[in-house]
Amino acid sequence: MNSTNSVPLQALFGIFAAFSVALLITSFPNANGLTSDSAVHLRLQSPLRQFLSGIPARDTECRAGLHLIVKSGGGMPACVSEDTAKALARRQWGHEIKPDLAGSGNITGTVCSYFQQIRGNRTQLLDFFKIMPKGGDLHNHLSGSISPEDLINLAIRKGLCYNSASYALVKPGKSGCTGSNIFPVSRTQENLTAREMLIKSWSFQGFNYSSGESPHDHFFEAFGKIDAVTKFIPEMLGYWRKTNTEENMEYAEVMYTDPFASNEIKALTDGMARSGITVNASDFQTAYDFLKGQIDGQGIAQKSVQNYITNDTKSREFCGTYCDTTFRYIFQISRNYPLPRVFATMVMGFEIANQTLANHANPVVAVNMVGPEDGQYSMNNYTVHMNMLDFLKRKYPHVNITLHAGELSSSLHDITREDMTSHIYQAINTGHAQRIGHGVDIQSELKDRPSLIAEMRQKKIAVEVPLTSNFIILNVTAAEHPFPFYLENGVAVAPSSDDQGILDTNMSNEYAILATDYPQVNYTEIKDLVRNTLEYSFLPGKSLWKDPGEYSIELPQCNNLTYTGNCWKKGTDEKATYQFELEQKLDRFESYIYHSLGHP
Repeated sequence: MNSTNSVPLQALFGIFAAFSVALLITSFPNANGLTSDSAVHLRLQSPLRQFLSGIPARDTECRAGLHLIVKSGGGMPACVSEDTAKALARRQWGHEIKPDLAGSGNITGTVCSYFQQIRGNRTQLLDFFKIMPKGGDLHNHLSGSISPEDLINLAIRKGLCYNSASYALVKPGKSGCTGSNIFPVSRTQENLTAREMLIKSWSFQGFNYSSGESPHDHFFEAFGKIDAVTKFIPEMLGYWRKTNTEENMEYAEVMYTDPFASNEIKALTDGMARSGITVNASDFQTAYDFLKGQIDGQGIAQKSVQNYITNDTKSREFCGTYCDTTFRYIFQISRNYPLPRVFATMVMGFEIANQTLANHANPVVAVNMVGPEDGQYSMNNYTVHMNMLDFLKRKYPHVNITLHAGELSSSLHDITREDMTSHIYQAINTGHAQRIGHGVDIQSELKDRPSLIAEMRQKKIAVEVPLTSNFIILNVTAAEHPFPFYLENGVAVAPSSDDQGILDTNMSNEYAILATDYPQVNYTEIKDLVRNTLEYSFLPGKSLWKDPGEYSIELPQCNNLTYTGNCWKKGTDEKATYQFELEQKLDRFESYIYHSLGHP
């Protein structure tokens, strides 16, 4: 599962973002596709024969005038008249697949077959996923998502220095980049060895897994080394938006903490200490009253919200020609501090996210706790942290919460089986998490709480899964990863990137890994994973779909996904709007591939 950068491509945005005509011509040669005769043969086959030949039930093609319906439970397809389809649906025999949802069964079936042919070819998979609309990325940290090459360029622009002993960035002194082992980053434009060492120190490019260095430690130490450049938020967001647009991503929920808010949090924590206010499991109210009073009195949350808005706007100046990806933001709460600092950060985050209720322009949609879950503060205070979230959720019932939980494995130093028994459970039941990040230790937790997986399915708790991250940080192989276990148990999964700059990956690579390591997951199921990234997002408004995960059933008041005032409103139902656009893009994507394979 080692990550590999995708083949460089020229993004030519025509009918939809990131479709490259040159790429399609080279990546989808007719010799590798189905022939027109094969497509005709498939059209003449019965639903059962299509199903047995490997075509997913929902992609079955019916003869003209017949409607596709898929049986509940068994998933068998049938082609029947319109009246019969409606009657069977009323009797709950199955679900009718609308033509607009199924697309052209011939086209989708051909794409499914082509996908099966190329899933053993990494280059073709990367090309395929590069242009495939991939919906959203719900789990990514701004500070770790920018490539080291872009960070070097930004550091040069900002006149930063680096320490040649630690390869950490530092600000220049009064005399510039002077002192022992201190050099200007601009030096790396000529000194390619120094440039290579910075890239290796800040990322997993060229990482030697047999060197004895812990990948877990290399990952988390990288953040401290690049900290001085990650403070330039608009530029960082610009680079990240450009990357997402090139990757054909429609939407991303980006984790970062406003630097202004961070400074104020430290001041608030110091203020509590001077006032003799403590934070402990038995009394959160006293500290909350103090923090709330200070935040309101100084207008700190409103100022921070404005910073998020300003940074989002300014970022478009730095993302080049294409800036199509929409960003919303998740306020990060670092858990590896003493309790007063953590609680102050939580209150700040909830206050900022709560502004969404009064101001729809606020781009902060949720809060999350970040930092190594196996860290000392996190492990010792995990239950207290969840109790803090429970306390604040009661104060701010509409604030969304997603949590890193279960990011643990026995490969980590000092982590035992006993340490992996309750983090996901507590995150959901005490911390009110609506989504879980990583969730790797689920099977360990099930030994003590066997009903947890059913609870996640029932509560519609999605799991944000960054495969490369889980492999590198936790040493979880494909065979050990619970990704297929979640799917088998009806728990929604949303592929994500985590920290792709440090991890040397991207979303095309994450989907390619998924396709390679889990051959039981077919193309239409991957499409549903893409749909999950918008369905389980914190975008406001109605969903296009009746039930999360039931993507063959549209809202009952929608007519074949046609936009109407009674169905969803483009101005207010952002989620439905983005979902509708994703369906259109997926249809165009499949049609483009179909025709590139030589079909008329």
